[in-house]
Amino acid sequence: MEDESPSTSTSSHEGDPTRSEPKWLGFALHPKKRKSFVTPKLVEELERAGFKMKQLDPSKPLEEQGRVDVLLHKMTSRDDWSKRLENYAKEHPRTCIVDHPDDIAVLANRMTMLRPARKARLNTPAQFLLESPECAVQEALETRGMKLPLVAKPLRAGGSSGSHTLGIIYDQQGMKDLLDGKLEPLRPPVVLQQFLEHEGVLFKVYVLGDTVQAVHRPSVHDARLKNKAKETCTTESEKGNSFINRKVEHDLGPGEKEVAKSSEHEEPHVQMWTYMSRTCPNGEKPVGLHVQMPPQEKLIKIARKLRDVLNLELFNFDLIRCREHLEEGERDVYYIIDINYFPGYSKMPGYEKAFASFLKSYVEGEKENSEKRE
Repeated sequence: MEDESPSTSTSSHEGDPTRSEPKWLGFALHPKKRKSFVTPKLVEELERAGFKMKQLDPSKPLEEQGRVDVLLHKMTSRDDWSKRLENYAKEHPRTCIVDHPDDIAVLANRMTMLRPARKARLNTPAQFLLESPECAVQEALETRGMKLPLVAKPLRAGGSSGSHTLGIIYDQQGMKDLLDGKLEPLRPPVVLQQFLEHEGVLFKVYVLGDTVQAVHRPSVHDARLKNKAKETCTTESEKGNSFINRKVEHDLGPGEKEVAKSSEHEEPHVQMWTYMSRTCPNGEKPVGLHVQMPPQEKLIKIARKLRDVLNLELFNFDLIRCREHLEEGERDVYYIIDINYFPGYSKMPGYEKAFASFLKSYVEGEKENSEKRE
């Protein structure tokens, strides 16, 4: 990875981003994201594809940071970023920006996140926004045909603090604990989503333009987490919390670990989950989860529909498979339960080569579109 002095560079709109000489890929990412994503292997693959990488400083004017042929970004915590990027795009029309901030913003809020999926006629669980403890919860549930157990998720998504924590609310006591603010970091406003039995596994489907690849990930097995687990309990009485932290290490194979919180009752009112590691190495199935991967053509079809309606190139979605019992037998029904922008591609086997290939195709496609407009 190299840097280019602003004083010696040409501006991005003065160069052709598809010429044979190396193209400058500027990236603006949070430090944690940058560390996991920008690896030596990725830099190597991008150089083979004709790109040189340069780190952009989001606190400084982009115009002062040299030539940028392709701009990659995920800066959700900067309120002014969208406007600055929009202005930069107008001044530098030849720069390929992946993706537009307005399209990304839809996925930062879990109440807007699944609307595009429903627009594309894809299945999603029923859900509603619990804005405050004073909300008429029971009435809202009945109106939407929802019932316990429910999944409680933070309203804010996109990698913000606590955004990957969820709670399974089993009963009225669990709901009371949520409303009373006892389930940190889950406090209203939170999204309540209908829990659907899905055999203890979800499929995390990564999308890189036309590339679609899925991996298994462990999930809640059923409404009472009826799986064999090794449990070590640590009380949190010093925090004034009536809950017990249970570190649950399911026999899921290497790389799989979950953390759960439950009450002291034999059957908990709430289970709090934070996934410490989300996939098995090399895309292998977690031990004990004998669930078939959905057909690749099914995944591609869903991904294309989402890509069209989201107008995004870099995202993944969590897919669960539910068994529907009919008189003539059973059938599989797939539900999208979460969508994330610019996810942790480092968990996708072989992401470096796939990303370089995507970027090359994306730039070539943008060139063709530009020539048609001209």
